[in-house]
Amino acid sequence: MASSTAVPPPPSPPSLRRPPGARTTLWATLLVLGIALPGAAAAGVSALSMLVAEPGVALAATGLATATAVPYCAAILWVDRNEQEPWWLLLTAFLWGALAATGVALAVNATAMAIGTAVVGDAERAATLTAWVVAPLTEEPLKATALAFLFTAYRHHVDNVLDGLVYGALVGMGFAWFENILYYAHAAEEGASAMVVLAWMRGVLSGVGSHATFTALVGVGVGLSRVLRRGRGAWLVPWAGLAVAIVAHATWNIFSAAVLADAQGPDVYLVRMPLAVVLLQFPFLITLLGVTLATWRQEEGILRTFLALEPRDVVLPGDIDRLVPARRRLEDGARAFLTSGVLGWWQHRRLAQLLVRIAFERWHHLEDGLPWEVDEDAEVAGLRARVRELRRRGVVLAHPAPGPRARRARGPR
Repeated sequence: MASSTAVPPPPSPPSLRRPPGARTTLWATLLVLGIALPGAAAAGVSALSMLVAEPGVALAATGLATATAVPYCAAILWVDRNEQEPWWLLLTAFLWGALAATGVALAVNATAMAIGTAVVGDAERAATLTAWVVAPLTEEPLKATALAFLFTAYRHHVDNVLDGLVYGALVGMGFAWFENILYYAHAAEEGASAMVVLAWMRGVLSGVGSHATFTALVGVGVGLSRVLRRGRGAWLVPWAGLAVAIVAHATWNIFSAAVLADAQGPDVYLVRMPLAVVLLQFPFLITLLGVTLATWRQEEGILRTFLALEPRDVVLPGDIDRLVPARRRLEDGARAFLTSGVLGWWQHRRLAQLLVRIAFERWHHLEDGLPWEVDEDAEVAGLRARVRELRRRGVVLAHPAPGPRARRARGPR
């Protein structure tokens, strides 16, 4: 009987994503067990106590904090307009700041105030020292643990500086949201007008320039470390970002108190507080704006460079100019909605997202120096297959402007 040699199946393509190693899993577990769970428990107890004691005040404070946080969160999400992050990971960042970091910070600050009062014999002076020294040195590292967790457990989703900025800003927004609830509830002792004034000062005027900006500075360092990938600089820049965040936080706590000192009535919330924001927060906000604009240019270069290398059945002629800059994708998406409805808009959005992801996967493949060809990469191959499937269904990026008949069907404006 003749024997035949079995031919082994071809190996599956390599993947850019690798399962986390034992050390990575250990660090992520320690962060969850040491910070996230105790912090969330402490924050939960605090929120439940407030809700049971004064449910009306708790709901009003939560409503005010949410109303001022939502517009800033939407603006932060809009910044990441090329390779958008998974919604569940963005929510994780927000909740880590809102519950985990805030819960631990409350306990540490309360302990510091108690010790300070016992040492200096003056509760007001102890509160000042806590705000000036303990809060910046405690709260910024606690918020940074969220970025450490994301960078450790979900490194692949932190692609560049802008991703770190966005995740950091959302962590800070979460922290400010929960902290503001507590502040507004305390202000309710002086009446509803005091709550509204405080919401104007903390939620509107400094709603994005305080905690969101501080932690975004750490995120810039984390994202830059991802771009550098290796070497001493990759290890140093997150710590540099944390140091800048601590200095920014301490500067705000110390000097804003000086600007607001002895002010009363409308002078506080119409003159002094806006002045403090301009002087103490705007420099850091302008820095983050510059980082955002520079990263947008880098991302547009990545899209143009790597999509130009794709097969012509994946990226059609003219597709790149419809993807870059991002506003063109928005315009084409609007035309897709006007001509083809919600389904057309969704298919257009899906195709654009897949093409953007291909470009970034190729960029990571090159920057990481992976030993296999990009055409053999599992992620790239999978994304191309999904693009080709959409192409077979007739999905394209180009959508003509709606004609007169479509405009008449929609009726007069």
